[in-house]
Amino acid sequence: MIGNAENYKLFYYTAKNQNITAAARELYISQSTVSRGLQSLEEELGCSLMQRTKSGIRLTPEGSVLYDSVKKAFLMLEDAQEHLYEQKRLQAGTLRIGVTELTLKFFLIPYLHYFQENFPDITFKIKFIYPSNVMQMLHEGKLDIAFVSTPFSSDHEICSIRMMEYHDLLVAGRKYRYLKNRLLSFSEIQHENFIMMEKGTSAYEYLEEQMQKLHVELNIKYEMCSMPLILSMVRQNLGIGFVPSLYLDEYSEKNELYSLALETPLPARNICALTSKRIPKYPIRDTFLSHICRKEGIHF
Repeated sequence: MIGNAENYKLFYYTAKNQNITAAARELYISQSTVSRGLQSLEEELGCSLMQRTKSGIRLTPEGSVLYDSVKKAFLMLEDAQEHLYEQKRLQAGTLRIGVTELTLKFFLIPYLHYFQENFPDITFKIKFIYPSNVMQMLHEGKLDIAFVSTPFSSDHEICSIRMMEYHDLLVAGRKYRYLKNRLLSFSEIQHENFIMMEKGTSAYEYLEEQMQKLHVELNIKYEMCSMPLILSMVRQNLGIGFVPSLYLDEYSEKNELYSLALETPLPARNICALTSKRIPKYPIRDTFLSHICRKEGIHF
């Protein structure tokens, strides 16, 4: 059973500052109060936790073990406290989010659900965007935050945080099932009918960039406005296409869709959160983003 919790607080601030005077100053109490609390804790635990030095204090091995645990506990308490403050602070307002079909469907929806449950008076304006105009919309305050896939053009006033990685796969319908168990080069398939996302999308820019690096020119037969439409047309044997692997969980081979192996797999892409440094603080946006980063294990 934990004894006097206040003594653990005194220990935490003293160890964090490595100085009794600094701990007392931060807690607005006297040095003697800190010293008495530390002595009481050492007596309670039956060991020495810190040693005085000319510059302050140094933790003993036992003190280091205790500090690691106490630090985690206090950080959790601070997070909980901040969350309660956020709930009181975010009583109403609007969050304007720029998304693509992929980032909304496969990344953002669970976080929207959490925010709606915890901050029910916040409203959302979701806008589907192209990478070509997202930076301007963020800088002009037309969007508070955007979630897009790489590649995209950026500038020094955009803050970009990588959230999730995924890969694009080459998929085909039954007409091409004879290619399923082969390792394909782009030279073998570049003259087939390709079904692509339309120009201006990050998917199109990404594939165009990769094909230029490989010195390959694809036979683009169809340009589409959404990935589900590409999948539908691939299933109807109108051509083959590149689709993010995230979509394939919904399509198994019973749906007449095949993933084809490439000698040169395409490099990974990332879903990124973008904000404008011209608008450094906005509590609703910052709370939303910090929650996502905590859940994704990203330092924010």
